[in-house]
Amino acid sequence: MAGIGFDAEVVRGVSLRLKRRVGKLAYVISGVISLCRYRPQLLEVVTEAGVRRQAYGVIISNGRLYGGRFVVSPSASLYKKTLSVCLLLRKTRLGLLGTVAKIAAGRPLLIDEAVQLQARKVVVAGASVPVQVDGDYVGDLPQVFHSTFGEIQMVLPPWSDAPGINDEKEAYP
Repeated sequence: MAGIGFDAEVVRGVSLRLKRRVGKLAYVISGVISLCRYRPQLLEVVTEAGVRRQAYGVIISNGRLYGGRFVVSPSASLYKKTLSVCLLLRKTRLGLLGTVAKIAAGRPLLIDEAVQLQARKVVVAGASVPVQVDGDYVGDLPQVFHSTFGEIQMVLPPWSDAPGINDEKEAYP
C-alpha cells in the first residue's frame, strides 16, 4: 500500500521517539499538526492504459485494508493482477478532513470525493509531494508503481475459503 499526499505527510512527520512512547497515538498527533500545515497539491496520475486523471491525494494498494482496519479500495484484492488506485478529489483541508473522517467511520467515499481505478502500472507526478509505503516515508514524487503478480507465496488461514476468494485464487495460480 502506498499513500501520496496528506497521509504521507503525516507519516513523514511522526516522531520515532514519540511513537516509542505512545504508539499509534503519535500518528494522530502528527495528523493534527500536518492538517494545520498541509496544502493539498494537484497530482497527475497516468496508468499503463493511458488513463490520465488529476487528484489531491492517491492511495495505491493490492489489499482492501488501509492502516490496519480502514477500507479505502473495496475492490482491491491480493488475488488480482492489478493495483487498486483511489484518487482523492477534495482539494481543501476541510474537504480532506471530511474524507479522512468518512474513512475512519467506515463509510464509503462518494464519487465527488474519490474515484477508483484498476491498473498494472501507475505513474504519479506532483511538485515535492511526499510518498509513504506501508507506513514508511520513502521520498517525494514523481514515483512509478507497478504490480508484479505471483512474486510472493502466501499462507492463508482456513477461513480464506470464503465465497469468491477461491474463484480468483484458481483464476491466477
